[in-house]
Amino acid sequence: MGNPVGVKSYKPFHSVGEDFLQNYFGMIGIPIDIVPEFPKKCTSGNANRNREFRPQYCFENKKQLQLGRTVVVTSGFYKTMQGKGIEDIVELRVTDRKASVKEFTAGWGPAFTIDKEILIPQINYLTNDSWENISALDDTNGWPILHAADYSKGKFYVWTIPDNFIDLYILPEPVLNRLRQTIAGDLPVSIEAPGEVSLFVYDNNSFVVESFLDKEVTIKILLDKSVKQIKNAASGEITSGIERLAPSFRNRRFGKDAAVFEVTLKPHSFLAFTFLTILEVEKVQKPFKIVRH
Repeated sequence: MGNPVGVKSYKPFHSVGEDFLQNYFGMIGIPIDIVPEFPKKCTSGNANRNREFRPQYCFENKKQLQLGRTVVVTSGFYKTMQGKGIEDIVELRVTDRKASVKEFTAGWGPAFTIDKEILIPQINYLTNDSWENISALDDTNGWPILHAADYSKGKFYVWTIPDNFIDLYILPEPVLNRLRQTIAGDLPVSIEAPGEVSLFVYDNNSFVVESFLDKEVTIKILLDKSVKQIKNAASGEITSGIERLAPSFRNRRFGKDAAVFEVTLKPHSFLAFTFLTILEVEKVQKPFKIVRH
């Protein structure tokens, strides 16, 4: 394994609010790199609610968006910033009202239902300014789970966090997959799996997948389409993948083309893998040429 990498998550020193939330992100397969200073160079970032308001938080978010980057904030962070300038990015309001929901849609296609209802904050917004990527359904009402807005050259998302953080684990797998794709899609590796399956990514073409479930589970690993094989770092076993085109809806593409690999994890176990892209394979396999002078 090399050096770990993840989505930059901004948590200032001595800050409180949404405590330990990054742990729950990790348990749904979103690798997190917590940083105490606002991340200056990242294509995807996350911000938490903080104990005290500092005006530069909104300014830094705007600056990242103007550079064409992606910024994700939690509903708790947005609520703390309400009335302090964040409405310049997207006009919505995180209210004190709650919705009890168990049915979700992941942007298009059918609705998915979980076994129990969970509580989320109700978010109101102007439909001409922004729209929902993931929705929760409450009878005839709908509430955003992942809300998107364009700002300058960048993309701004508000992620609605359940009142009980552990309810993130029981979100439908298609919803979790959409969250991973949006929030951590710039990492070299991502997964499609139920909750309580974690991903650890490293900077040397290696990664670990770990299941905390009580039953065996088969998951999908998504890599760049140039990757044809992954190798088990312990056994040396090779697994081949298949190329999958990104889904589209009304001439819009969601995500990117990927090489998909299926692996099975036993209960409470992990597997480590390495991979090579086509260019790297060709470089390794290129024969030596002896030049005589």
